[in-house]
Amino acid sequence: MATESIERGFIYQKIHFWLQAVKLFDETELVNRVVIESSDIKHLDDIVVYYHPSGIADGSQQILVDAIQVKHHDDHRTQYSIDNLIDKQLISKD
Repeated sequence: MATESIERGFIYQKIHFWLQAVKLFDETELVNRVVIESSDIKHLDDIVVYYHPSGIADGSQQILVDAIQVKHHDDHRTQYSIDNLIDKQLISKD
């Protein structure tokens, strides 16, 4: 059971990767590179989307990189929230 759950998590992550990577083929998108399991960004490393140097507009800021942490659970009794995703004790491996 645990192995199947882990495998479903990897499949879920790969689906989200390809949803970003397909933008590389769309000339209207500003995506320059998409990386899965990046070593450049700590903790938010599952999918990293790099934009062309001009970046994308997010209000008044230009965004050059989106770092995405993908989570998948088969047991829905607990859940991740923004509060525990920024909790250093939860995410720190150091």
